[in-house]
Parts: sequence; C-alpha cells; structure tokens
Amino acid sequence: MVDDRSGDCRRGEDVVAEDMARRFLVGESSLRLSPLGAGLINETRLVETAAQRFVLQRINGAIFANADAIAENLLQVQDWLCTHEHIDVRLPRLISAASGEATLRDADGQAWRLLEYVDNSRVIKPLENLEQAAEVGRALGRFHAALAKLDPSRLALTLPELHDTPRYKATLDAVVRSAPVANLTESTETERTAGIGCQADADEQARHPTWDGDARQQAHQQTRLGDCSLRQVDAEVTAALRQIEARAALIPRLQQAQADGVLAPYVTHGDPKLDNVLFARDEDRALCLIDLDTVQPGLLHQDIADCLRSCCNRSVTARRNGSSIPSPSVDAPGHRFSTGSSTSTSTGTSPRGMTQRMSHGALGEASTRFDLNICRALLSGYAEFAAPLFDRAAVALLYPAIRLIPLELAIRFLTDYLEGDRYFRVTSPRQNLDKTLIQLALVEDIETKHAAIEEIIRDCFA
Repeated sequence: MVDDRSGDCRRGEDVVAEDMARRFLVGESSLRLSPLGAGLINETRLVETAAQRFVLQRINGAIFANADAIAENLLQVQDWLCTHEHIDVRLPRLISAASGEATLRDADGQAWRLLEYVDNSRVIKPLENLEQAAEVGRALGRFHAALAKLDPSRLALTLPELHDTPRYKATLDAVVRSAPVANLTESTETERTAGIGCQADADEQARHPTWDGDARQQAHQQTRLGDCSLRQVDAEVTAALRQIEARAALIPRLQQAQADGVLAPYVTHGDPKLDNVLFARDEDRALCLIDLDTVQPGLLHQDIADCLRSCCNRSVTARRNGSSIPSPSVDAPGHRFSTGSSTSTSTGTSPRGMTQRMSHGALGEASTRFDLNICRALLSGYAEFAAPLFDRAAVALLYPAIRLIPLELAIRFLTDYLEGDRYFRVTSPRQNLDKTLIQLALVEDIETKHAAIEEIIRDCFA
C-alpha cells in the first residue's frame, strides 16, 4: 500500500513537471525529464530536448515565500552582467517562458522555473587538493567583484533572516526559557537545559520529516524517552549552551559593524558552500556558482566565512582498524536538509571543552579541525579578485567572521534540537545535537589557530 501510493504520487509529480516544462518550452515536441542532483530544498529535474538540456525546478514555498523575488533578483544580476561585458563571471541563466514570465505556477500554486544546464561540469566534495580550494576562492571572489557596483538595495531579501545571528540567539534564549519543549526535561536549576535523546525510532522521523505542533512534540517525546542516558545528553546540552554564552560578545559583531558604517552591504550569494561550486568535468577549474536562491543584500564577510566553514572543516574519521578517511563537513544554508548521523560524546562540560570531541559512528571516531592549508589557498584565490573591496577595518573583521559563522550554525542546530527538530530534517533523534557539537568544536579549533589565521589574512590581503 505504501509503495503503491508513493509510486502514484511520484507519477503525478512527473506529470506536473512535464506539463510545466512544456509551458516553458512551447513547441518542443520531444521532452525527456529525469531527476537531477540530491538537493532536498527545491525539486529538481533535468529536461532534455533534441538539441538542448535545461534544469527545471519547483521552488520550495515552505522555505522561500516569494518566488517572484528570487526571479527578479536573478534577472537583475543577469542584466548587470550582460551590460558589463568586461566582467568574466558565469552564472546559470534564468530562462523566461514565451509569455515573458520567469516564474510559472502549477494548479496548486507551486512556483516553477527553468535554468540553463551547465554542461561538462561536476561537484567536488570534499576538496581533493589545494588548487581546487583556490578555485573555490576565485569563483566567489569573481562573483563579489563583478557585482560590487550593483546597488544591493535594488535586490529583495529572499530569505530575510539569513545570517541574522542576534535573532537566532534570541530564538534560542526563548526556547530555553520556555516549557515544555520537545527535548527538555526537568533538571536542576543550574542545568535546566537537559536534552532527551539516544536510541529513538529514526524510521518514524524519516516518515514524518515535517511534523509541526503539539502532536509532533508528543510523538518526538515518546520515541526519545525510555532507556536513554539523559545524564550524558544533559551534560552536552548544558556545555553547548555555556560555550555559546561564552561567545555572546561575538554574536552581534558584524551587524554592529554594519550599523556603525564600518561594513557596507553588497550583493552576496548567501550560500557559497562547496556543493554550490561547479567545476569543469576534467579539470580542477571552477566554472560558476549555483543555487542562487539566496542572492540578496548582505555582507561579504558572511559569504567568505561560510565558504571557509564549508571547505575547511576537515573532520577525519578513524576506522576500527586504525586507518583514517575524510569525513564530510556539516553544511546548512539557510535551508532544510538531511545528512548522516552519529552518536557523540564530549570530553567534558566546560565551556571550552569540545576541541577534542569525538563522534562515534559506524566507521569509528571523528575529530573536527579547521584546515589552515585550505584556508590559505581559498583566501588567496578569493583575494586575487576581491581584495580591493576590503579596507583595513574590513580586513580586521575577517577573523571574527570566520569564528562567527560556525557559531551561528551551532545556535540554529541547538535551537532546532530543543524544539524537537522542526526545521532541519534529521535521520536520528540526536542528529541536530551532534551537528551543534561539531560546529562548536570547529569554532574552538578556529580559536586555537587564531594567530595562524590572522597571518593568512594579512598575507592574502596585504
């Protein structure tokens, strides 16, 4: 029954997708549609005609309330690049329908768009060498430099809360103060932030990834209660909250700098993680940035720091036999997504006790570290194009930004964990808590390498 219904649902979605493709590509007699990519935000398909290939996407209205604003932003960026032919930046082109509309809606009101397909391209994850890291930096640097003179006020905020760290922290504070919440239990007055988590029913989570409200919380509670080690999780949640509070002065740093006129807004990508850089199929050459939904006014520091967070988080998993393999970094954009999970322990509960945190998974143990070699290569490539956009005061704020972005992500993961995993999709009961600890470990490793990172910044932006 479940499989049949799922199949019927998929077939119905395929029919809708083909209908939307034909509305964009009027007159095309032969269309072939197939799933494209592994993204969990927008529904994406490859559309093949006799002569060309395109990318068809249904925009996730639960994330992006104003699909027309996304299209308008992309068209403004496209027009800017077209009228400044000396700028060598490529972006996937947004293709309008015969009616002139860049966004079409199906019978249910869902928004769809058609984009250029970038041939002979690939996504690299993780980075395999330092030249690839430099190319990621160059791709982002070209993007920032190319759009530096485009007035950011002409673009809409497609995701208004993106990188509003003080707002994220205020939400976490409110969740901690409130009761009941899905992952909180009664505890001592000093440790009233105890979390509930261990061997819960991950299959139930997978079947219901978007539950909301009291029913979701009750079900979440029922699956998490039982023979769980509450004391261990209590200590981890308490330690995470203390780590965040210990860095409270960092949280408003970039917003304050912008309010004081030290930093100016620019057109930013909004999600320049490694997954969103396309490389040439047979070369270590970056072709372009993709996933342009969050192109909007922002701070360059937020973009470059998020890119470094994604690329430089080089966790290493130790196998049971003593060998080691790279472990994927944790990414989140401002979006919902799903990754693998592991069960973690902490070396202690002090605010600065996470540096050597280990995650115990099927393969073994994983430690989190910030790779200085990748940082140097990426920042060097970025500065080749974007250095003129940074005065001395802006350069001085690069290290704080590099600390801040993983801290911001930790705040978001922990908030979602305490609320019962309402926003980020998870595949196990404590996945958001594990991700919180990983990001906090990354922050602390960045802090232990403060002097080295500052030296890299000086070298790149001298």
